[in-house]
Amino acid sequence: MKIAVAQAVQIIAPYMLAVSGPLVLSATQFVLSVVLVHLMSPKDFGTFSFLMVTSQFLMSFSGAFLCAPLPVVMARAGKTGDAATVECLFGVNVIIGLLVFILLTALSAALGIEILPAALFGGFASLTMLRWFGRAYAYAIGLPKRATLSDIVSGVVLGVGIGLIAWQGSASPLFAYGFLMLSAAGGLLAFGPRHLAEQLRLPRLEELSRYGAVWKEHSSWSLLGLVTTEATGNAHAYFVTLISGAVAFAALAASALLIRPAIILMNALGEFERPRLARLVAQQRWSDVDRTLSLFRFILMSGWFATLGLGVIVAYFAPSLLFSKDYDLLYVQKAFVLWLAIMGLRLVRTPESILLQAAGQFRVLAFSSVYSSVISVILVVVMVWVVGPLYSMVGVLAGEAIFTLAVWRVARAWRWKGRQASPHVQLP
Repeated sequence: MKIAVAQAVQIIAPYMLAVSGPLVLSATQFVLSVVLVHLMSPKDFGTFSFLMVTSQFLMSFSGAFLCAPLPVVMARAGKTGDAATVECLFGVNVIIGLLVFILLTALSAALGIEILPAALFGGFASLTMLRWFGRAYAYAIGLPKRATLSDIVSGVVLGVGIGLIAWQGSASPLFAYGFLMLSAAGGLLAFGPRHLAEQLRLPRLEELSRYGAVWKEHSSWSLLGLVTTEATGNAHAYFVTLISGAVAFAALAASALLIRPAIILMNALGEFERPRLARLVAQQRWSDVDRTLSLFRFILMSGWFATLGLGVIVAYFAPSLLFSKDYDLLYVQKAFVLWLAIMGLRLVRTPESILLQAAGQFRVLAFSSVYSSVISVILVVVMVWVVGPLYSMVGVLAGEAIFTLAVWRVARAWRWKGRQASPHVQLP
């Protein structure tokens, strides 16, 4: 019995480490959203939520350009000694970070936020992007504790800011966005001076020229997958805000707080498993790949059931914990049911998606979401116009279902061919 328990602890411990950092950070961001939903008007909270969705999309954009190809590039560099290609990713990361600062500052100002808070949010998005690549690099070189420390420091700094906002009793964008930027800066500094010196130096032209090969083989397909996946899963955020305004999106964003635990788990374990699966695939250890995927899926679905239980308690028995009187409770409860269905589909396909990324199969993964993105966008727009913002999520649900089936199909085909030939076999 003791041996079985020890083995179980040994298996679960790496997952606990992987989740602990994102859990602390996401918990503080969750608390910030709860505080702001009570202190801000629906319009201001809708604007804040839309900016957060946009910054998360841009962070995923960085992931498509850099984080997803990184384990594959590093695995190959270890065999060929081509360290310069890895160095070029650091340089591209700095350039993207600067562009994100400009873009998010301009977008925030366009949404009516004053220039200083707008610049602070732009700084938050930019520093978060740099930090996100730092986490991916820490995982790729086998230092997950460094990534966890960065998350915890960032979460602690934001927690202090939340306490000050709650004590003050008002949530001006200046303080909210300022503390977000400080939390991102603290998390970046937690990597240490050596890592910062590697990551934040200006890139050389000859390094950047190497990115062309990474773009052609990996990043271009990863980016296509990101765009189509974003269109599949978040079309409602953009079209509801564009057609019905920030107030209409605020209610959907508020209801999404109920599924935040599952999102935390999905993102954290995805970043943790990608480099490990990349090593297993490179070594053609298929039985270990199967075991990893099974455990990965079990933990994700356990998280979905836990999210279901917590969400039901809050939405139906203690809604005042999260929602102010400005929000229609029945509307929030209906949205929660739709969110649960959407999140369930995302979780069941996540192991196969991460496996394909780890193996460098960005092209087939990208094409898996092309049709689902078109269907999702069309249905979301129709639903917003015909029956209102709430049922725009039906379009998202339909797109997610099509995407999930497509990912399962191509992952099964790739795994079968991989066992028969090379782990890097390309599907037509």
